[in-house]
Amino acid sequence: ILTSIVALIALGLLAGGGVLMWSDRTQRDTAGYLTSPSTHLVTSSYAIAATDLNVATDAPGWHVPTGALGSVRVVATAASASPLFIGIAPSTDVQQYLDGVAYDQLQGFVGTSGGPNYLLHGGGAPASPASQTFWQAQVSGSGTQSLTWNPASGHWAVVLMNSDGSQTVAADVSVGATAPFLFPLALGLLIGGGVA
Repeated sequence: ILTSIVALIALGLLAGGGVLMWSDRTQRDTAGYLTSPSTHLVTSSYAIAATDLNVATDAPGWHVPTGALGSVRVVATAASASPLFIGIAPSTDVQQYLDGVAYDQLQGFVGTSGGPNYLLHGGGAPASPASQTFWQAQVSGSGTQSLTWNPASGHWAVVLMNSDGSQTVAADVSVGATAPFLFPLALGLLIGGGVA
């Protein structure tokens, strides 16, 4: 019985390590990012915001180097001629900025209907996003926009808007990360499985 249990654990470690190693070695783009499939985001309000992104590289008991997550990249291609704005900022600043603004809070890329899941917030028009000073990273322009950010511990929000703050935001969005921790994690699982 014990031998069977150890064998199952070993197989699980080897399978997990193999999948992670395969992803790390074969699924990166030319810039070294592991990227999600593109998702079409659209709203008739003024913004789409993901306001609950928690990064905890310095949590007690978790010995995770700050650079383990690598760089995060958000790529958005406008579905109309309107120039796009993408911004990343502390969640509290974004929530204060969007207070009283009509926007869609992104709850997940896959909801019960199979598409993105939103929580609608009523309100009026926002101030120009480019005029705000709290953004940690931002980019704007026509066509495809790519925003790169080096994560730090804290509560963060990502906001997608039209550059002029107008209504009806639509874009195809993908998210990627360099995730340098993936190779040592895969190697550790493979070694652990081999030892088991």
